[in-house]
Amino acid sequence: RVFLILVAGLAAAQTQAVLSPEVHTDRRVTFRLRAPNAQQVVVNREGVRLPMTKGEDGIWTLTAGPLEPDLYGYSFV
Repeated sequence: RVFLILVAGLAAAQTQAVLSPEVHTDRRVTFRLRAPNAQQVVVNREGVRLPMTKGEDGIWTLTAGPLEPDLYGYSFV
């Protein structure tokens, strides 16, 4: 049983969820995507392509805004 618990804990650490999008109190929005093998990632926000920056942990990040309160569509490319 101990072995299974350790393996489950290791798997959970490797697939830890990434908070995205994160809306800040100043109306900026931070987008994050875990893609350690990607060479380039952009956020496509309603036709506007915004380049993301890759961190050492393999998580790509972009903070946009401030944005007016509204519904915004986005995707990662």
